[in-house]
Amino acid sequence: MNKHHLIKLRNWVFDPRAKTITKDDGSDESVSLENKQCLVLTFLVENHLEVITRDQLIDSVWSGRIVEELTINAVISRLRKMLGGEKNEFIKTHPKVGYSLICPIQFIEKELIIPDVIKLPKNIKPVSPPIISQEVKRPKAILIPKGVDIEDAVIEPGEARPGIIEPKIIIEPTFQGKNSRISKQLLIALFATSSCFLVFIFIWLISTQTVEKQLLKTNTKPTENIPSLTQLTPLTYIEGLELSPALSPDKTLLAFVHKKHASANMQVMVKNIKSNRIISLDASHYTNAPIWSPKGNFLYYQDYVNGKCLIKKIKVEKELTFSDITNITTCGNTLSMSPLAIKNNWLYFSYSQSEDQPFVIKKVHLVTKKELTLTSPRVKSYGDYSLSLSPDGSKIAFVRSVSFTRTDLMYLDLKTGEVKFLQKLNFLTHRIDWSLDSNSVVYVGINKTLNAINIESLEDKVLYRSSEKIFSPKIISNNEVLLIIGDAYTKNVKYLDTTEKLPKIKKLITSSFNDLDAVSYTNNKKEFIAFISNRSGQNQIWLSNNHEVSQVTNFIENDLITNLKFSYDGQSLIFIKSQQLSLLDLKTKKITKLTKENLLVKNAIWLYNSNEEIFISIHEQDDWNLYKVNTNDLKQVKILTGIDSIKTDRVSKKYYVIKSSSNNIYELDSTLKIKKNINWKIKKNFVDPLKWAVKDNQLYYLDILTKEVYKLDLLTNTKESLYEFHHYVYDFNLSNNKLIFNERISNNTYIAKVPIKTL
Repeated sequence: MNKHHLIKLRNWVFDPRAKTITKDDGSDESVSLENKQCLVLTFLVENHLEVITRDQLIDSVWSGRIVEELTINAVISRLRKMLGGEKNEFIKTHPKVGYSLICPIQFIEKELIIPDVIKLPKNIKPVSPPIISQEVKRPKAILIPKGVDIEDAVIEPGEARPGIIEPKIIIEPTFQGKNSRISKQLLIALFATSSCFLVFIFIWLISTQTVEKQLLKTNTKPTENIPSLTQLTPLTYIEGLELSPALSPDKTLLAFVHKKHASANMQVMVKNIKSNRIISLDASHYTNAPIWSPKGNFLYYQDYVNGKCLIKKIKVEKELTFSDITNITTCGNTLSMSPLAIKNNWLYFSYSQSEDQPFVIKKVHLVTKKELTLTSPRVKSYGDYSLSLSPDGSKIAFVRSVSFTRTDLMYLDLKTGEVKFLQKLNFLTHRIDWSLDSNSVVYVGINKTLNAINIESLEDKVLYRSSEKIFSPKIISNNEVLLIIGDAYTKNVKYLDTTEKLPKIKKLITSSFNDLDAVSYTNNKKEFIAFISNRSGQNQIWLSNNHEVSQVTNFIENDLITNLKFSYDGQSLIFIKSQQLSLLDLKTKKITKLTKENLLVKNAIWLYNSNEEIFISIHEQDDWNLYKVNTNDLKQVKILTGIDSIKTDRVSKKYYVIKSSSNNIYELDSTLKIKKNINWKIKKNFVDPLKWAVKDNQLYYLDILTKEVYKLDLLTNTKESLYEFHHYVYDFNLSNNKLIFNERISNNTYIAKVPIKTL
């Protein structure tokens, strides 16, 4: 079979090179295949209508290695589920013998498309505008003498900082021309399309707040002589958020991503470490994820243009001038901030076809332009991101988003195509890296520590401890790493009154700490507000009653807490922590776990007239199923299959759901079955249950592209804009008549070179 062929399988088109199957109905629905799935399907196509034994599959696909029968069954089962139809419509099982591909097939010649090379227009040349020289206002971190607590080492503005020389920074725009301006509408699209990844970064920043005394949940062993914050060397000093450091091979140039303020573009910058001179790419573009070529003369990066994510290459001279911009490939229709990697003319990147499709990891050959899909996440969530290629080029470590609150640390063996699990993370992480010997994956733990997990022994050791927030590690030697230092955002809780004709933003919960995810309950005109905060050093649940605020939990582990919901009588709260649904009795402070530890759960709500029963989505067999859970006897009853999220309308006593296979909203009848022919087609991704709510037959939903909250009357199907935010809001909940949301306040971060325990 020619690899340049596409194969039509009934209503699907199979692309063996891209490892995808795409619906042949004009919908462009596409499903990515993992390596073994692609190899099995290819082998079945090559032997169309023939009965293929399990031994033949083992020899061809698994190279004769010992493989359990369950492994083969799982691959066949997954392929059948992707293709749909009846059980034997595509792949037929021959009991005790093997399988055969029985559907009609048709070979189609594949058109090879090579991206255009884009060069700089003649009228756009590097220019030398007036140099903007500015004194550095701060690096946020300071060198603190031993024995001095970091909280006591506060330096007032203008005061000298011990051990730090503050150079002047020269920031020069790179290009000028007529094309340097973009419309307001395009800017909105550029900012908003990145929100999915930014909210992941932000939740991770919140979830890792902790005190040094808390216990590690991993098998980390006590270590000695671990370097501390006092020994770091700051490398950047620009006001704003900095991400994704990349050091050139000769270690003279530092590329990184800078975001001046919450509504600004992210843009790639390059700094000459010796002279402290910094230049930026075109500020009118949204650029990120820089990576150097092996010789250090080219910089690869991602650029978001007109709703498309593009990977580009630009030549960088030693005197910090840019030229020769070239398009490499597309990274999809959603902005990816996942890092790039390059080795032996292969460039690795994360790709998402649309906002409702998970990210997959792909690679493109820089000479032949050949592209291959390497991973295929089973759960409909954010997908596979934060990739890192091992120095020997044999493995890719990455983070797989399993749900809104959980990620798994994984790695892909590029020789065998096997995806292997390393560790479950009950927090969200931004970036990972490899040790130089390619034996350990380096990541930032939940306790402000830098950890390394050995991929064979799974031993997890601490390389560095910090008293400040750290993230985005980049190993530069066996005992040095680049880190981002500082807490990027602080959160407060605000709300809109939905009964007002022209609602205005009002404060609900504010402090100098991270306060977030509040819910409200009113009884006899007395309001209770539950929220999550790190006021006591790490994330706990707090309760506010007429401005009296108290902490109601004392968790040791600092795992992410989500899904706060008051019971019908206001006496209890449910929440999800460490992927377990739990019940908190607000009177006794007793916590009862309602689901098992090994379950993946999300989107729990109370039944509209009950204090004892809860709906929750539980992940089973590659799909989300809706269950009803009794809080007294913990009995679970499956209600529906294929349900991503559910909402209750307590006023009209109705339930609404979103199916896994559709973004439409459906109403349930009195028997909790989906009403036929009754749904609302809104082209938004509601997989995240925090982006919509229903009350009194009014659907409220958030459009992160336009930064607006809309209200749709489900009876008349009329829509109106409730409020347009001037900043980005990524989620909300509706409690009583309050549309409650988290407001982000930008802080400053910087890049530092940090000594670590030798890998």
